[in-house]
Amino acid sequence: MYAGEFTTCQGSFCVSSRGYVAFHSLDRDHECGAVILVRVSLAVSCRAISRSSLNPVAAVDLHSCGKTFRFISMYVRPSCHDSSTVFRSVFRSLLTPLTVIGVDSNAKSSLWNSVTTDRKGMDLEKILLVYKLNVLNRNRNELDFLPSGTSFLDITLGTDDIVTPRCFFPTIPSLSDHPFIYFEIMRSTQPCSVRLLKAHPNYLTLQN
Repeated sequence: MYAGEFTTCQGSFCVSSRGYVAFHSLDRDHECGAVILVRVSLAVSCRAISRSSLNPVAAVDLHSCGKTFRFISMYVRPSCHDSSTVFRSVFRSLLTPLTVIGVDSNAKSSLWNSVTTDRKGMDLEKILLVYKLNVLNRNRNELDFLPSGTSFLDITLGTDDIVTPRCFFPTIPSLSDHPFIYFEIMRSTQPCSVRLLKAHPNYLTLQN
């Protein structure tokens, strides 16, 4: 996470000096933790509720158009030898019918534009089928701009009722080896939408 974004922190709820609210369960291992930032106006209007309970997993519910959208930010360490168990545990406990997940998977697969597919990627592909999660990453051939130096380990996932009318890499630098990813999400049968800017893969920023 970018610690400089925050000025005060109280448990899983802190207000940023830049007009955002942060949702997390960071502990002493916070450099490997996950955070979700929601613009204050959106957090208020959508009655944001934190669902975070683990350092590497942040989650928040936003209520909009009579439905509840759940956003999850997740980080899986490269040194994690049993990432499949981690994914299953998170999906089993946190998935709802309207869920969007941003994850630094440290798993490679051609499904999310990695050059190669490794064992972790193959295992994750099978898990996504079991939990009926769709990869929302656009194919690299559909993108106007590809940032240099990325290994494409960042995945955006959504349940069946989530669609992404727009998804692209902004040209602005992220000051990280993970580029910014901008995408908009909405229900497949509902015109109401939420715009989301994902900076670091374990750091989500939501704004209306």
